[in-house]
Amino acid sequence: MEIEGSNTMRFILLTGMLCAAQVSNAQSIERPDNLPPGFEQLIERGASRCGSEDTAVFGPGGFTTPFDLNDDGVKDYIVNSDYFRCHPARHLIYGGTAGTHYSFFVSQQDGSFEEAMNLAAHNMQVVYFSRKPTFVFAHHGGSCGYSGATGCVSAMFWSTFENKFIGKGY
Repeated sequence: MEIEGSNTMRFILLTGMLCAAQVSNAQSIERPDNLPPGFEQLIERGASRCGSEDTAVFGPGGFTTPFDLNDDGVKDYIVNSDYFRCHPARHLIYGGTAGTHYSFFVSQQDGSFEEAMNLAAHNMQVVYFSRKPTFVFAHHGGSCGYSGATGCVSAMFWSTFENKFIGKGY
């Protein structure tokens, strides 16, 4: 069946309008208040994972500031992706069978925050060694070369000497 010229033009116009609507819907983002400098990339990356009918929603509990990891007097951020969802679909932006994605953002001299570590884990606990917070993660077995049902752990802490997270695991 051959489409006539005027119908072809309507088809092209309709297709263009649908594509534009999908792009604008996919960019709909509910941002948390007082977003720290350096987090916009995380928000944009998360929003791109939502479908065209969804809005990326970042719950305020997802940004926690419990520790000054690099001993500069500024509280650093641990981002828990369990608070990031696409709405109305309600599916997680990050996460799944491998667990929750945790991102650790460390303050920089210019006042921004840089992502220093990002990993997936089923659970995170904090223990202290010599007053230093150490993060212990329970992982999906696939993260360590085992079956999914076989768990494994890792422990990481911030080294001010090396200016990065170091540790052992799996």
